[in-house]
Parts: sequence; C-alpha cells; structure tokens
Amino acid sequence: MSHDRSPRGNPSFANAFWGRRGVVKSGSIWFPLAVFISSSPSSFHAESFPFALGCFIAVAGWAMVSIFVNDLADARQDRIAGKSRWICTLDLKTAVALICLFIAAGTAGLLLFSAPQEVFGIYFFSLSLGLAYSLMPFRFKSAGGWGIAAYALACVGAYVILPGIWLRGRGVVIFMLAVAVFLDKTVNLLFHQVLDHDVDRLAGVSTLAVRWGISRTLRRMRPVAFFAALVMLTASAVSVSGLERGGAGILGTAAVGWICCMILIGIKPWGSAAPSELTKKLPLFYLSSTLVVFRLLPLLLLARLSLIETVFRGLTVGAGILIGLDVYYSYRYRLP
Repeated sequence: MSHDRSPRGNPSFANAFWGRRGVVKSGSIWFPLAVFISSSPSSFHAESFPFALGCFIAVAGWAMVSIFVNDLADARQDRIAGKSRWICTLDLKTAVALICLFIAAGTAGLLLFSAPQEVFGIYFFSLSLGLAYSLMPFRFKSAGGWGIAAYALACVGAYVILPGIWLRGRGVVIFMLAVAVFLDKTVNLLFHQVLDHDVDRLAGVSTLAVRWGISRTLRRMRPVAFFAALVMLTASAVSVSGLERGGAGILGTAAVGWICCMILIGIKPWGSAAPSELTKKLPLFYLSSTLVVFRLLPLLLLARLSLIETVFRGLTVGAGILIGLDVYYSYRYRLP
C-alpha cells in the first residue's frame, strides 16, 4: 500500500497540511470574507482585520478536523482504492489528539478575537455536521442525498454565515453567497462521488452517486453545475458592484479573467497529453466561474483593501499563496 507523499517523497504532516487535501480546502472562505469587509463602511475596515483573521483560523481548523475525521472513517475504502492518508499512519490516540488540537485551534481563533455568541453557534453547527457526515451513528455520507445536504450546509455555515455575522454583512449578500456556496459544494461532492463510485460501491457506502449510478449522476450534475455558475456570477456582480470605489474596475478585470479561463482550461494541463478529471467531467463554464469567483475576485478585493488599509497586506499575501496552491492542485487533479 502506497502512502501520500510530500514533495520530497516522505509522508509528513507538512504535506497533509499544505497539500491538496490540506488547509487549501478552506479556500472558499476568501471571497465571502473579502466581500463582507469591502462592502462595510470604510471606518470599519481597520477594525475588521482581527475579525477576519479569527474567521480564517476558525474555518481552517474546522476544515482540517473535517478532512482528518473523514480520512480516518474512510480508511477501509482508501485501502481498497490503493490509497493511504497521513492521519491513518498514526496510532488512533495520537490521531484523535491531533483532531482535538485543531478543534481547539479553531475555537481559540474565535475566543482570541472576541467572536459574538452567534458565531460560536455557527462554528459548532458546521463542526457537528462535518463530524456527522463521516461518523456513526449518523454517517450522512452513506445516506444518499442527505450526505450532499449535510456537507453543503456545513460549508455554508463555515464559509458564509460565520464571517457574515461576525463582519456585519448585509442580509441579501449573505443569502446570495450562501446559495452560491451550497450549489458549488453540491457539485464538488457529486464530482468526487462519481470518481469514487466503484470503491464506494464495493465498500457498501451508499452515496448518491452509488444510488443513481455514474451516468445518471453526471447527467444531473452538469445542469446543476451550470446553474451554480450562474448563481455564483450573479452573487459576485451584486456583491462587488455596490462598492464605494473600484467596483466596476474589479468586475471588468474579473470578466477578462473569466474569458481567459474559458480559453486556458480547455488547453491540456502542464506537461500532460490528456485533460484532467475536472475538465473531462465538469463544464468549462462552471470551472471558469469557480476560478474567477472563489480565486481571482478575492485576490482583487483583498488587494484593494491593502491599498486602503496596509494592515491587510499580510493577509492578502497569505491568501494569494493558498489560492495559488489551490489552483495548481485543481489544474493538476488526477492527471494520468
């Protein structure tokens, strides 16, 4: 059985944390975070920085807990697929202690920056759903459509509702971003269920893709992906167009970026003679929209904030590094 390997070829915590299944998975936080800060009164910008930092720490902790718990719960399926996760190389007590440490880190992010009680409630709601998705007695992952709903709702809570409440986001913007994230995560999970269909079926995991079959899932996933892209683009236009300064320029740059993505995604990935699984199974319209809305737009918005308040420069650089890694891993996803 082969192990996940770091760039140097050795299994490591660093690879588990910084790799494709690590902290970059929390990248959906950046767009809502940037929108809520950017659309707030300019007098609140500097004050919102520690809140934004607390949001990211909490969401990163939640993401790592969800990933590690899912890896432990899916150890049998991963063995069937010939995969291994770093967390599964540890003894159970050490693995549980590490998971508890990330729960504590996420909670500390809320405590250190004095999060409101409602934010704590949303954090533990998303954390509970993330655990219930993977673990018995709920194990929503094996409950067909309930698994999709549980996963998507946990993401909405962590990526949208949590920062929206803490950063005083407008209700209509919170709602639109919540719908966009829910649909995006629905497509994301269906895509992975299609890829894992054979292993899940052998292991007796009754995901929605196993219940529907691959062909039926793909037929239903593609229109959902198209609709999700429309919602994402609409939500971004509404969220950014109302900015006091620079909104039109940011949207114009994003539009150019979207066109470039449509062209470039169709080109074979770096060093490969074949397209990745992403481009084979998901519409270019959807892939381009996710790249622009959840990767390009937050960088543009954070760069704008950095010009207004220098305190955001470090956060912008950190977000840029994580988004860059996420784009690279996505572009290279399961290349032959």
